[in-house]
Amino acid sequence: MSFDKGQHVSKDRLKEIILANREFILNQIGKIIKRERVYFPDKLNKVGVLYGVRRSGKTFVLYDLFKESKDESLYIDFEDERLVNFELSDFELLKEAFLELNPHLLNKRKAFLLDEIQNVNGWERFCRRVTERENVNVFVAGSSSKIMPQEVHTSLRGRSWSIEISPFSFREYLKAKNITIDDNSIYGPEKVLIKKHFSDYLRWGGFPEVVLAENEFEKNKILT
Repeated sequence: MSFDKGQHVSKDRLKEIILANREFILNQIGKIIKRERVYFPDKLNKVGVLYGVRRSGKTFVLYDLFKESKDESLYIDFEDERLVNFELSDFELLKEAFLELNPHLLNKRKAFLLDEIQNVNGWERFCRRVTERENVNVFVAGSSSKIMPQEVHTSLRGRSWSIEISPFSFREYLKAKNITIDDNSIYGPEKVLIKKHFSDYLRWGGFPEVVLAENEFEKNKILT
């Protein structure tokens, strides 16, 4: 079923999107670099908010969280064109669609991973309610200034755990290149290789897509 402007997404379409996202993350997303300084308490009871510049890796942090708890997690990207008319009132329909697909989670802990959340006006109210009252861990991500700690809506002040996601550190850059660094590497025969990589890191920076690009033409094009 397709929908025109002004027509809300159906529950069946939401189920299709939920299942398609699950298949994509589990079967098409390969190695994910564990990000440093990304920490959520075991008993969070706050909305986890990932913010930062575009292309810094926020989505892959959500993918990583999904893979860690795949049997209890929902991932939605609100830049998906099929969700262009999604509104605050549709969150309850989304939750129903997810539970109908996963009835075993009805009275159990769940995780909602919501990407580019700034595209849904009033999202803070839903996220706060299900976090506080419905046994749901909520993690949201976005590139808009609206979800930065100093800008986030007052309904989430004190009820969010905000983490800025930056491009790769040099250590993370080396992990992406499958290089393990320790004291022996710094002073041993690998020193020349590490210095070469550090020179490239200074030149091109740590945006993940740039780090993984094959050649200088691709790196230039991505950065441009």
